[in-house]
Amino acid sequence: MSRFEAVLREISGRVNLPQPARTRVLAEIAGDLDDFFQAFLERGASEEDAERQALGHIDLSDEALRDLARVHGNWFRRLSDSIAERAGSRWELTLVGLLVLLAVFLSGAVVQAVPICRAAGAWLIPVACAAVATLGIGAWKAHVLWLRGDHRPKGLHAGLGAMLGLSVLQLFLAFAGVWVTAWAALRAVGLEPAQAGITTMHWLLGALALLVMGMSLALVCGLAWFILLGKVASIERAEAAALLPD
Repeated sequence: MSRFEAVLREISGRVNLPQPARTRVLAEIAGDLDDFFQAFLERGASEEDAERQALGHIDLSDEALRDLARVHGNWFRRLSDSIAERAGSRWELTLVGLLVLLAVFLSGAVVQAVPICRAAGAWLIPVACAAVATLGIGAWKAHVLWLRGDHRPKGLHAGLGAMLGLSVLQLFLAFAGVWVTAWAALRAVGLEPAQAGITTMHWLLGALALLVMGMSLALVCGLAWFILLGKVASIERAEAAALLPD
């Protein structure tokens, strides 16, 4: 229970946001209040004075709360919250895991059929770089959440938006590569019609390799994002219970 529970309950009634976005706003305010409270205690203030000064240093006006509501209630946060509600479901995690295994299996089939890196061509490089960046952010986020145990409200969602954006970017790059190489193949066929069959087959192999690798990597990165989002959602639910117990 927070020493500022009465203030937080009053603020909760003024914030026009659905859960868990409302709890996120309250957790952020509670974290700031606790930080100021501890700072004033260290300066020698009594608990009563420290509490009063902490409240005086936080802007709890209607306008400030509306600004917080806009930040925590944007479309991306609403989408994340909707997905997070299902992130703890075992059958959904199992389904996502099966999709990833299927993608890996398909990737293995392509690897056996053609040399994957050579077949996918240069477009595989930016796709792979985006995947490495996504998994790097995911590893850092996992370290913060599980090993360091840093669950401060302001930093809970840090990195998750970048992971999702990079996962989508992988798909975009893969499909862009297919279209660009298709255009190049059409030009080559126009210049050398006699080689149309070989050129088309070469493009098909490259496009298949690039799409399968791009989708496989995006699925793996998406699963990592999904698991981390579920962890963040569970932390926010625990924070809500601690801030405003029934």
